[in-house]
Amino acid sequence: MPDLLLQNVSKKYGKVYAVNNVSLKIDSGKITSLLGPSGCGKTTTLRIIAGLTFPDSGKVILGEKDITWLPPEKRKMGMVFQNYALWPHMTVFENVAFPLRHKGLSENEIKERVREALEIVRMYELRERYPYQLSGGQQQRVALARALAVYPEVILLDEPLSNLDARLREEMRIEIRELQKKLKFTAVYVTHDQLEAFTISDKIAVMNEGKIVQVASPRELYYNPANSFVANFLGRVNMMDGEVLALDENCVLDVKTPIGVLKVNPRNQCTKDLVGSKVFIGIRPMNFIFLKEEGTAYEHNVFSGVVLASIFLGEYFEYKVELAEGKIVTVQSTEEIAEGSSVKIYISPDKVLITPHV
Repeated sequence: MPDLLLQNVSKKYGKVYAVNNVSLKIDSGKITSLLGPSGCGKTTTLRIIAGLTFPDSGKVILGEKDITWLPPEKRKMGMVFQNYALWPHMTVFENVAFPLRHKGLSENEIKERVREALEIVRMYELRERYPYQLSGGQQQRVALARALAVYPEVILLDEPLSNLDARLREEMRIEIRELQKKLKFTAVYVTHDQLEAFTISDKIAVMNEGKIVQVASPRELYYNPANSFVANFLGRVNMMDGEVLALDENCVLDVKTPIGVLKVNPRNQCTKDLVGSKVFIGIRPMNFIFLKEEGTAYEHNVFSGVVLASIFLGEYFEYKVELAEGKIVTVQSTEEIAEGSSVKIYISPDKVLITPHV
């Protein structure tokens, strides 16, 4: 399957950019997610890829072919919509067969493709049912089968699980991921759900205000966010301003923050010009460690505080801890600690996020 490229794609509605100079490579045989808050431009980007919306400028390239102005039916793409878009008066079989009939395929080939697609999503036994006789998850499987049946070069999925309950969403995203690994189709997946994107994606493009702000693997995004927006959007984080005071020979920074001076390992961002710069510091709640009061083996990044509030969340507790410096931070731990307790918490320099102050 060919790669899909977006080259400097823009789309305005009035004076507002829905998509602003977006360039992105969708790798063949992989799932790339467009992730961001509502109104960030991810669905408009997907519609431009699908041919449902044409850009004001830029190109959409599939393999070596410019498909920017091709109509949807000529793009060799399958699409799975948020609301499934199944014909209520057609059976499961006929819903999957509909786009194939539109392409003028023979009845024998239609029957074979529909059977193949429905067996892949485990819905062939229900081929004579109507959509109203199916659960939400079953309807979503039919929508996916319909997309697969046209033998697409790219499958486009627009918030496909948002209408399902939490348990079914979890099951379906695992199923979609396993199906993609088995069939190795190329996919573009739009979602505002960070966990969904992490579960499904090989690569994630984080969008905000019509622009792509970072493209990377889920792990790289989580541990090395490009800026405070990405850090905040990808999970809970305690954010604070910082100023880099010093850099030692091991590439560990001293950063002045509202909770005191932190030792920070900037990983691949180690340069001497960091000294004196303003930065954002982020600490994820689960990366704090509660220490015993009587002594500690840690020389740095240890802070005293008082537990203001405790919330039991099943697998762990979430605490609001007021540090001696007056800063309140969120801490998650499996350890049960009573409200009002004095505590010491530690954060490893390797677990501190650092991004430019822009």
